[in-house]
Amino acid sequence: MNAPLKPVAALGFRGGPLEGRKVVRFVFIDKGGISRDEPFAVVAGIFVHRDEQLIPLEDELERVKQKHIPKEDQKDLVFHATDIWSGTGKVFKDRNKWPLPRRLEILHDLARIPCRFDTPSSISALSAANLFRPRPSSSVRAEDLPILSDTLRCTQALSARPFSAPKRL
Repeated sequence: MNAPLKPVAALGFRGGPLEGRKVVRFVFIDKGGISRDEPFAVVAGIFVHRDEQLIPLEDELERVKQKHIPKEDQKDLVFHATDIWSGTGKVFKDRNKWPLPRRLEILHDLARIPCRFDTPSSISALSAANLFRPRPSSSVRAEDLPILSDTLRCTQALSARPFSAPKRL
């Protein structure tokens, strides 16, 4: 006969019980510099408290869009730093309309958002020389290393108390 099932409780990163009722966090992670021509591979992430931060952050992104992007280009706009920085993509490809100083203003406003909302963040970088050097056979691919590294940092950041974000950028 089977033993009765015990209820399973969700645990925090360190294995302890979760505290409070509003424990959901969204983690947004992106990578850059993963081609062989880049000197570093970088992974950055932010941790958004779903109940307290998500809607204000979405509103702030909308405000940045209203401030910088002409009405005709706002529909379905997704801010991609690569497109803004490089002057590429659907919106930013016209460099006469979007000179570098104008694009940098957008990037500056976007980069300030996590600090303004005291949103915990994590960043890690690996030298491309280390990332792309020949390795013995392994189940881990080179392109996964920055993500694995950042996952460890995410765990450390989420486990730390209290979170402290820089006051200015």
